[in-house]
Amino acid sequence: MVPLINIHTHRKPGNREWAIRYGWLHRLRHPISVQGYYISTGLHPWKAHTLSPIQLEDILQLLIKHQPLIAIGEIGLDRANGPEFTVQMKTLEVQLNIAENANKPVIIHCVKAYADLLPIIQTRKNIQFVLHDYAGNAIQTNQFLRQPNVSFSLGKILFRNVEKAQMLLDMIPENRMFLETDVMPISIETVFERAAELKGIEKELLASHVFENAKSIFDLSVGK
Repeated sequence: MVPLINIHTHRKPGNREWAIRYGWLHRLRHPISVQGYYISTGLHPWKAHTLSPIQLEDILQLLIKHQPLIAIGEIGLDRANGPEFTVQMKTLEVQLNIAENANKPVIIHCVKAYADLLPIIQTRKNIQFVLHDYAGNAIQTNQFLRQPNVSFSLGKILFRNVEKAQMLLDMIPENRMFLETDVMPISIETVFERAAELKGIEKELLASHVFENAKSIFDLSVGK
């Protein structure tokens, strides 16, 4: 029985769960003990104005050196919340440079900014992108599917919009798919059950696909 991969969560994992837990950048200044989960960090777009590019680079490089980070993120762009968009763009650029140099995948937060994100991804072919809490339309999804370094993580959309969730599950190949709980107060098993039901496959088969996807993108030996 393979573990259930939770690609993005703000909670400690439950039974049978292998989680990538997001740690806010300012809370990881000192080494932490990681048991039962992996960690990712980065400057969230809502906080993009809180550090200068030099400060951000110094802190993130230090964390990469001293923390068992499996990914950089969630980082990204948000046209609905956060500081001036040019500041968000600069902050994202700094972190993508660091991720590329450190050979780390990135977990992307993107709200109402898929059109801004796409050309960035197209010029960053050495980075593996996971679009967390993905909820794009069919046109956007097709555009991202043309980028071989992009994977998609579904979470809240599975419960909030069944029609769109069904469309995404039909469009996204199983080898490009992840699932997550993010801040939802439910188990990752519930998310897998929901996705498997909508996709019309067994939960264990879906879990196997997602596990293989995680092994292909992430270094699962980090921190273990």
